[in-house]
Amino acid sequence: MVRHYGLKKHLENLKTDELRNIAKALGIKNRSRMSSDELRREIWKNMMYGEGVAKILSSLPQSALEILDLVEYLGGNVKKDMIKERYSKSDSTLESNLKKAVKYGALFTLEGKDAEYIQIPKDLMNECSFTLVSVEEKMTFERFLAFYFSREELKYICRKFELPVSGNKSDLVDNIIKKNIHPKEVLEIQKLDDLKVICEMMGLIKSGNKKELVDRMLEHINVAKVKTYKVKKAGSKKPRKEKQQKTQKRRPIFFTRLYNTIDKEIEFIIRPKMKEKDLELQLYQFLSAKFGKEHLIEDQVRTKGGRIDLAFPEEGVGIELKYRPNKASLQRLVQQVEEYNEDFKRIVVVIVAEKEKQHAIEAYKNKIEANPKNKVVVLYR
Repeated sequence: MVRHYGLKKHLENLKTDELRNIAKALGIKNRSRMSSDELRREIWKNMMYGEGVAKILSSLPQSALEILDLVEYLGGNVKKDMIKERYSKSDSTLESNLKKAVKYGALFTLEGKDAEYIQIPKDLMNECSFTLVSVEEKMTFERFLAFYFSREELKYICRKFELPVSGNKSDLVDNIIKKNIHPKEVLEIQKLDDLKVICEMMGLIKSGNKKELVDRMLEHINVAKVKTYKVKKAGSKKPRKEKQQKTQKRRPIFFTRLYNTIDKEIEFIIRPKMKEKDLELQLYQFLSAKFGKEHLIEDQVRTKGGRIDLAFPEEGVGIELKYRPNKASLQRLVQQVEEYNEDFKRIVVVIVAEKEKQHAIEAYKNKIEANPKNKVVVLYR
């Protein structure tokens, strides 16, 4: 697992042209006259203390915001393969929108042997999480046009129906909707190959003739839901401390949320050839992104029974990890958890083990969960 860098470090690795692209998205004046160092200072100041994050996110299409949402959800420091597993559209759409997000400074890629990693700067994680809001809404024809057609493709539709072609993407969609053109008419003027691309983006079967594809897409539009993203305007109030404190008092609810989240997501965090330290770092980053706004999380917390891997000290919750443990390690684990129970109100144990050890693992799991304070998550690989 690679280090999760902050904004300053990422900006240091960008060339002047790349910095100017971000400065343009931020609306920084006189950027063409600035040196690289001046650009870095202005970008950093805008994004850390100004309205920079909201401006950049507002300039990105929905498909790019989905990538950002996935990276943030998975801890802000992930391999591209993890995004591919969850992204709702094709690999080509992923690459295209990833380039846009990187161009405008919403995401950063690393270089050399770590080039497969994508990051949201560590010091912007909370701001991104607060600014980007996801909403699941019923698919409409208007949303369908905005979500699956580029500006040039919308211009093509407008020309075919003798509509104005000036304005931004939203203006073009409005022109089509106000004309009350039936969705079927819009789809029938598309080329077969273009319809297949849209079907792939929608997760539909792309085989068949033009009529079959159009019918399939129309049926999907009528029943589907789409996850859309909204960017909170600068100046929106962030959660107050009183609300955070109220949440922190609800320990049983927090523990249930924490356990369910780990149980559901652990399989997406594990990568081949991982070591226990890698798992600890990956889980730490994931839980920081998921719960860090409201709950303090620490790693390698000293206790009477030794150091526990992760902990939410204010909640009284500890997390112990075991990656491919042998019999001796499992025997020690039972004793460790008993000692941790003296310092923590609740314990989550996460075990990643080989399938052939399932019988033995289940026996140790039952021993640990004999104490109702403890819960065990097991993933067999």
